[in-house]
Amino acid sequence: MKFFFKGVKLIRLNSARFFIFLFSVFLLVSKAPGAMPENIMIDDFETLNGWTNASATASFERCAGEKPGNSAIKIKMPGIVRKNYGKYWFPGSDKMDMDGFEGISFKVKGDGSDNYGYITASDRYGYSYACAFSLKNTQWRPFCVGWSDFIPQGDFEPVNFSGTALVPSGLINFQFGTGWKISHNNKNIPVHEFCVDDLMFEGKIKDQAVKAKTFLPFETVLAKLRDKKPVRIFCIGDSITVGVGLKNMDRDRYAKALETMLREKFGYGEIYSESKAVGGSDLVWARTWLPRDFDGAKPDLVIIHFGYNDKSRKFSAESFGKSLDDYLDRIAGDTNGRTSILLLATMPGRGPRFNMLDDYAAMVKVVAGARKTACVDLHETFKKMGKNGVVNYFADLAHPNEKGHELVARKICEMFCGERQAAPCVCP
Repeated sequence: MKFFFKGVKLIRLNSARFFIFLFSVFLLVSKAPGAMPENIMIDDFETLNGWTNASATASFERCAGEKPGNSAIKIKMPGIVRKNYGKYWFPGSDKMDMDGFEGISFKVKGDGSDNYGYITASDRYGYSYACAFSLKNTQWRPFCVGWSDFIPQGDFEPVNFSGTALVPSGLINFQFGTGWKISHNNKNIPVHEFCVDDLMFEGKIKDQAVKAKTFLPFETVLAKLRDKKPVRIFCIGDSITVGVGLKNMDRDRYAKALETMLREKFGYGEIYSESKAVGGSDLVWARTWLPRDFDGAKPDLVIIHFGYNDKSRKFSAESFGKSLDDYLDRIAGDTNGRTSILLLATMPGRGPRFNMLDDYAAMVKVVAGARKTACVDLHETFKKMGKNGVVNYFADLAHPNEKGHELVARKICEMFCGERQAAPCVCP
């Protein structure tokens, strides 16, 4: 009998040791390199410790979160608020394969305006990546975005793009907002605000449908014009497209001059050409702003001219070409391939910029050929005038004057002559 009870105690002791062993194994596995939970909380905003204003026009405060009793952060823009989270996100995160995370998520409540919010993730060395989100919804909604939709803010690859790109574990700074105070046609960005809650690393981003990468032929727009159907054109670019240097930008920029010419040429009024340009912008920002710029009704045609600021920011011609190609991919995806593209080969500037943009213009033509998009060679138009001749068409080193904008509009207009035009093309 004593042996029996000793046997029972031994079995119980071994069982207890066995369960302890299993629990220990579970802990080791769960903390082993390569283990990754579905997501990791970066900030629940129950306190706002560490958040700072990076510009005088921005502010933040606590507000009610999505769930009763929880807190969130309320941010007033324009401007920037940011936080540096340090080396690791939480105890033990350095022992986890954080580099497997596919993106981030957070909950946002907008103010119902047409403004967009921006979130930027960065490391300690200047690698930063930005993404835009709508503020139209005044109720809490989730926003989940993969690394491919974060636009690199420089000449480097997206997060997790390849074995040599920055990985998620390097991201230690997050900010909301940007340093931009102007929007389309250099109009001031109005005051707006939004609330954010539960900023997280996402272990898995749901697979998205394959996006279009092709465009409608330019002849599609020409056919609509011949049939006198409504046509909407976006002119996207920097301060050259805005019309800086003109006495009356809203009247004389080439986007407006083109609208007037096309209406006269085709004999009806439902042709709308609008500038969505921002002074000082480049292809990095054009890609970042795409969700905002293409919000609402989609254009029939997008006319694109960039280069002056990209060159000033020292992007190589190869990098400029990659950015342009990626921008076209994103436009095709956003419009589901149901728009047409017209590229403008980067025009030269005056003085020291007369030759510096030659490689960019050549790259635009390479991309246009590869993507089978229409292209107007503004570079050749101005270069053949010579250094002395272009002076008559420019207000300064970069910006065309009234005569220059009229010439640009006319050269674009000539693209709409089409093969069926019996007489020589004459644009007003």
